[in-house]
Amino acid sequence: MSKIKNIILNSLQLKNGKVVYDDLNINPALSFAQQKWSFKEDMLQIDFNNKYLIDVGWYPEFQENGAFLVIVIKDFDWENSLFEKRCQDLGTLKKYLQEAIDLVSCIH
Repeated sequence: MSKIKNIILNSLQLKNGKVVYDDLNINPALSFAQQKWSFKEDMLQIDFNNKYLIDVGWYPEFQENGAFLVIVIKDFDWENSLFEKRCQDLGTLKKYLQEAIDLVSCIH
């Protein structure tokens, strides 16, 4: 696991969530061009008892003008997310991830 992953994931209170997919390989010290292929749609998923899922991706994929998208879905209903926020920096991404985790913990 990269140092960046450790910083983001270890700073989160996952509560009863389980990281089931982790390919979040963004290094703030590198330019977008140096790591363009890391900015993709499938970056991170946190599962909560197969009922709720937090999903993180970059949209549009591989595009510098894109953004991270953090969503919460229930019962694999991708068309009707319960939470959806966009951002372009890792600090805000961490904040939105914790908001999503807290939301799921309250309703779960």
